[in-house]
Parts: sequence; C-alpha cells; structure tokens
Amino acid sequence: MTFSTDNHRGTVGIAFPGEMGAAVGRLLVAAGRRVVTTLEGRSARTAALCRDAGLDVLGTFGELVRSADVFISLVPPAAALDVAGRYAAEIGDQAESAVFVDANSISPSAVRRIASLVAARGVDVVDVAIHGLAARLADQGTLYLSGPRAGDVEDLFSGALRIKRLGDEIGAASAFKMLMAGMSKGFVGLFVEMAMVASEMGVLDELLAAYREYYPGIVSVVDRLLPTYPRHARRRADELGELEETIESLGLEPRMICGARRNIAAIGRLALAERFHEQEQSGWSVADVLAKLHAQNPLRRLQTV
Repeated sequence: MTFSTDNHRGTVGIAFPGEMGAAVGRLLVAAGRRVVTTLEGRSARTAALCRDAGLDVLGTFGELVRSADVFISLVPPAAALDVAGRYAAEIGDQAESAVFVDANSISPSAVRRIASLVAARGVDVVDVAIHGLAARLADQGTLYLSGPRAGDVEDLFSGALRIKRLGDEIGAASAFKMLMAGMSKGFVGLFVEMAMVASEMGVLDELLAAYREYYPGIVSVVDRLLPTYPRHARRRADELGELEETIESLGLEPRMICGARRNIAAIGRLALAERFHEQEQSGWSVADVLAKLHAQNPLRRLQTV
C-alpha cells in the first residue's frame, strides 16, 4: 500500500484519542493526513482532545473501522483484545487493503493473539511501540515498528516521528516496549518507595537534595514522569503486569518488576487525579505528588496482588 498526502486517501483511524492518541493524531494531521475517530461512549475530556488535535469525529465505532485505511488501536492493556475483536467484526470489503496497527502496551503474546484474530479477516497487522510522553512526542518520541507491513506504517509517519524498524516479527516491537517501560517505571516505583520511607523518617528534603547531587540523570527521569502518575498510575501498573507476563513466558521469574508494579498500583488506588481536581487542573510537581502520597502512605496499603 502506498499512502498519499492527499487528505482524501490514506485515512487513519484512531481508537481512542486519549492523551497519546490525540498526540499521535495531531502529528498526522500536521503531516497532511486525514485522521478520524469516534466519541462513542467517550468523555467530554476526550472530545476536547479530539477537537484540539484536529481529528474528524464519526458517529460510531463501525463507521470508524470502515472509514480507515489504517486503524490504530491505542487503549488500556485490558481493552486491547476487545477493540481488536470489535474491529474484526466490523471490517468489511476493504479488509484486504486495510492495516491494523496495535500500538498498545501489551505483551508479545497478547499482540500475537490480536494479530491472529485480525488476520483471520484478511487484515495485515503491524506491531507498534510508542516511546515518549504524549506532551513531548513531537520532539522526543520514537516509534518502534515490527511486522511484514511495517514499511507502510513507516511511510505514514515519515517526517512526523523518529522511527526505528525492529524486523518483520509480530511481537518484537511490543517486547521492546515492555523492556523500555520496565526501566522507566522501575525508576519511579523505587523512587516513590525511598521517598515514602524518607518522609516517615523526616529526611525527605535532605534525601532529594542528595539524589539530585549524586544521581542527576535518574532524578531527571523522575521529574519528567512522576507528575503524570496521579492520572496514569493504574494504567502503568497494568503495563507492568504485561511485562511480568512476558518475563514469565520466557521461563524466568520477574522480581524487581513485581515490586514496582505493586508500588505503582498502590498509587493508582489512591485516585489522586480524581480526588484533587484543582491540583490536576493546575499541574503536578514532584513535591505535590510526594506530599499527597505521604498523607496516605501507599506502602501501608500494599496488598499481595
């Protein structure tokens, strides 16, 4: 398939435009693509993200599937298989020319199950991993691709994102995403644990100053990521669960990743974004997040999960 910059060809569908989906859509629109989505069952916040990104909104999920030459699935891990199933049920006569892009943070085995489901309808699948925060995607993001049709998706995003090909195997990009996510989320999980212990001991300020002096690279990662956790901790804990599954599938025992997942899941259970709406609107700092966390120290709330 050759994609045209003509807005009437090469239509891209995105399900669903949360922060990352809207960021991807905005880049494609800026590159001259027509990008469509649906707000069926979505929130007012999602509607605002779509409007700001310049996406065309269709009435139903079925219309979205049938309008898209390239369909990008960008949903929480638990919803990835359901979206693929709905796509397979709705795709019509254009199946042989369509491409399904799985850009979810799921395990290689999960993306292979999705590929099998979608391929049964004659649709080619490309495995995609998006690395980078939605807010900095244009200047810091990288798109990792794998699968026999990866070149088509590379053409689609050419000039919009930095791209790296990881071969023709479905699952390679997802595996890479798992490993990248494990490192960044592992940093956050360990940092939060040390900060909560320091808060209990009354030495948090001193500890943070020492971290900044001796481990500036790690602290810069935390500065960038931790303020996003009040909204996204639950989803990121689910992503670490996918990494655990990946490690176990290799006959290995996940250890440190289990602890990071438990810490991040505990942050998610506190629902900080929902409970502190005013703070969410004005933006979080690392100090804000740590103060709110220490008020209900999540280390006391950990369960064996």
